[in-house]
Amino acid sequence: MQTHIFNSQIPVSFREDGFLNATAISAHFGKRPNDYLKTEQTQEYIAALADFLSVTNKIVTKENQVVIIKQGGTEQGTWLHPKLAVHFARWLDAKFAVWCDMKIEEILGGQSGYLKISPAQKQQIQQAVEARHHRTGEHWQSIYRKLHQFCRVNSYHEIAAARFEAAMQFLAATPDTPARAETQKPLRNLQGAVINSLYCAEFIYQHRAALRGLNRRLAATLNDHAADSIMFLRNVAEQAGIRVPDNEYFQYFPWDGDSAEKARYHQLNA
Repeated sequence: MQTHIFNSQIPVSFREDGFLNATAISAHFGKRPNDYLKTEQTQEYIAALADFLSVTNKIVTKENQVVIIKQGGTEQGTWLHPKLAVHFARWLDAKFAVWCDMKIEEILGGQSGYLKISPAQKQQIQQAVEARHHRTGEHWQSIYRKLHQFCRVNSYHEIAAARFEAAMQFLAATPDTPARAETQKPLRNLQGAVINSLYCAEFIYQHRAALRGLNRRLAATLNDHAADSIMFLRNVAEQAGIRVPDNEYFQYFPWDGDSAEKARYHQLNA
């Protein structure tokens, strides 16, 4: 564990892997980690980060934990993953967030006091890359590029000593047989799905005034989702080469009522 000073007077504790002790620093700003962790936005961010780490690391391990709570001892408190720590810091204070981001980058990125892998470990990585190349047929440059992305470095020489085992697991995680190129399967009924979904979204959007009379909050939610869906569906249609009507839904919807009924509809949604 290492302690750095924020604003010339506030001690902030980090682990060697960049985890932040959120308990002590949040007290300085009059807040609590629990209040941050229970927000819907935080829960969504934690889920997305944990999912990304699990997919990237190819294996679910303790290294994928983003929130660690320790009771007792010198490291007691709530510890947050470096990525989550920056998100948490923004919740506390903008200036602290900038400082925290830079400090974590310093801890993990090769500044003074940062321990990189040894020459012997570099040789082991080279051997692991060569073994993966012979095992899978994957080009060694591609393997190194993926390793650099996984470890978030420009070169494997910059890999932190604390990340060595994770790097070796990453290199060994690929199946022994070369990956087969996936054949692209035709997307059946894509045109029908896009057009019908677009019609449904525009139908809801055109009835927003009527929906407001039933429930304003529900109407606002449906209106937002419908507007987003219209945008996304039209983008998908354009990318997939699907022709859809340029005008709004109602102009193309078969109307079963008489002209008077249609006029009342337009008056209701005016």
